[in-house]
Amino acid sequence: MLYNNLQATKNPIKKMFLFLLYFCWNCALFLDLAVNFWPLLGDPQETISSRAGKGKLRGALLWVWAAKIIDYLALNLFNDTNHCVKNIHNDTGYHQLYKFSGIPSLFNWLTSAILTGFFVYWFMRGAIYVMDLMCEAFFYALSFLSRLIDTIFFLLGFL
Repeated sequence: MLYNNLQATKNPIKKMFLFLLYFCWNCALFLDLAVNFWPLLGDPQETISSRAGKGKLRGALLWVWAAKIIDYLALNLFNDTNHCVKNIHNDTGYHQLYKFSGIPSLFNWLTSAILTGFFVYWFMRGAIYVMDLMCEAFFYALSFLSRLIDTIFFLLGFL
């Protein structure tokens, strides 16, 4: 809806305002999906509202409380009642890494989140180290080619 308004608007100031609004909305959606994915070990394509709505219907204590908080914020900010249940996406949630079933599983979640965090940290460190080595090798090759070309021109100058 917002994107269609952006395309249809001819006023440049209104278009810029709608673009910034659209950009902020996309950033908020990205943060929602990112928080659901990594700290909560959920499906990367599912929002926290959808996951809280599913947990509320399932009766999981943690998600019932999370849904109450999200519904309260949605009601006061956007006048949206029963936000979590209305925003359940039935086609997502199959790829989540961890399903909360209540308070006793918080310890399991915490250990999983910490181990996943360490894995991501060391994987990224390794990837950065490999990229650093590749850049270093590229610049050594560039330096070698530069010296080779200088040597060739130097030798051609004597011939």
